[in-house]
Amino acid sequence: MSGMKNKVKIGAADDRLALASILLKNGYAVQITKSERDSKKSYDYYVEYEEAKNGS
Repeated sequence: MSGMKNKVKIGAADDRLALASILLKNGYAVQITKSERDSKKSYDYYVEYEEAKNGS
């Protein structure tokens, strides 16, 4: 599964941080992103993650 990026839509900031923390502790590369909704007045927030690329 290396190189496969996954994306989870999460609205609450505390929940995004909790998920990111769990994933980081388990060796994943994590990024929190946002994208504009169609209305252009609000955003959808995501936690993107993939297996970290390391030498071991």
